[in-house]
Amino acid sequence: MRKKIIDNEVQLMEGFRLGIEKSFSEIFNQLYPALCLFAFRITRDQAVSEDISEESFLKIWNRRELFYQFAILKSYLYTTVRNECFRYLKTNKEILSGKNEITSHCYAAQRSILEATIEAEFSREINALLENLPTQSRKIMKMIFFEGKKTRQVATELGLSPSTV
Repeated sequence: MRKKIIDNEVQLMEGFRLGIEKSFSEIFNQLYPALCLFAFRITRDQAVSEDISEESFLKIWNRRELFYQFAILKSYLYTTVRNECFRYLKTNKEILSGKNEITSHCYAAQRSILEATIEAEFSREINALLENLPTQSRKIMKMIFFEGKKTRQVATELGLSPSTV
């Protein structure tokens, strides 16, 4: 299984370096949700987190010939997103309700970078596993685990019995 993943990553990176948009899309789809979650843990602003993540992908696309390994690309993206989040916080500290609050927020965010990275990667792996489930099962799992809905809520929304859910 690991050999297949490595082969896929090699092909993906070759296509990416050659400028094949399908390869870029696959990388984007794999990493974007996790990067947004990672950025959100730092900025606490969903729109800003999405913008920073998207801009980071533009940066790697413009420098795509430099990336030969998926792990290095992923590391570069996390580092870029982290740095841009801190730059955003530093630049917008007046807007974000006072220096003391933003300074303590930056400090707390720096302390939890490893935690946020692990959470984002865990989320990415879970999403990849969910994609292998049948459509209805995937929908149910996402509603329960990502939206925090109870079994009864899911059953009502989908017109199923709670035991089926």
